Amino acid sequence: MKTNKLLTGLTASTLLLGIALTGAQTVNATTEVECTEDQQYLGTMAYGQSEIERGYSADNMQGLMGEGVTLSLDGYDINSDDLEAMLTVLIEDEYNARAEYEAIEAAYGVQEPFTSLITAETKHADALANLFERYNLAIPEDNSEANVVIPDSLQEAYEIGIAAEIANADLYEGYLAQDLPSNVERVLTNLMDASLDNHLVTFEAYASGNEDTLIHANDDMSQQNMNEDMQQGMQAEVRGNGRR
Repeated sequence: MKTNKLLTGLTASTLLLGIALTGAQTVNATTEVECTEDQQYLGTMAYGQSEIERGYSADNMQGLMGEGVTLSLDGYDINSDDLEAMLTVLIEDEYNARAEYEAIEAAYGVQEPFTSLITAETKHADALANLFERYNLAIPEDNSEANVVIPDSLQEAYEIGIAAEIANADLYEGYLAQDLPSNVERVLTNLMDASLDNHLVTFEAYASGNEDTLIHANDDMSQQNMNEDMQQGMQAEVRGNGRR
């Protein structure tokens, strides 16, 4: 793949999440590095370029996420009630994480990595909400403010974040052991990978004081993957009930 040079000259506080999605090397934030086009894309997205600015229209984004298509669970071991219960646990987990990060910013000031994490958790909740819609399930209300606990320090917040992301990934892994429709499986896999490859890596870096090693970081590639996987899953479901 063609490589391009990307000068990452931002301070650590403006760098967003993750280094593992594209295998980007760990470097100092002011180092000029060789990076693939995918890594360069992550870098430009981190500096504010939106999906629509990349060429996705609003209509295309709706189509990508399967707007207006209702899917069936016929032929799967999981039924509608079980799917709803599973998705409810997962979306409430995303709600709780977002509310926690918002509360931390309210207590300690707006700062990374929590600003980027809030955006990421919103995208994750949106991906799960789309699954509720596709299977004609009611999206749960966000009542997460009642579950917020403010850590005594930012260091404690980072340590709690590490434990939370490991638990989050374990939760997704357990659900993925079931017989799931392909689009559900793909979304859950991408969310699990985001916890391990982006959020956990970020919290570990901040907890150890090595946050300046993070580059190209946010969940935009994860979101792009989720969008593409959703489209593929929708096509598979429509063609033959998504049977793998």
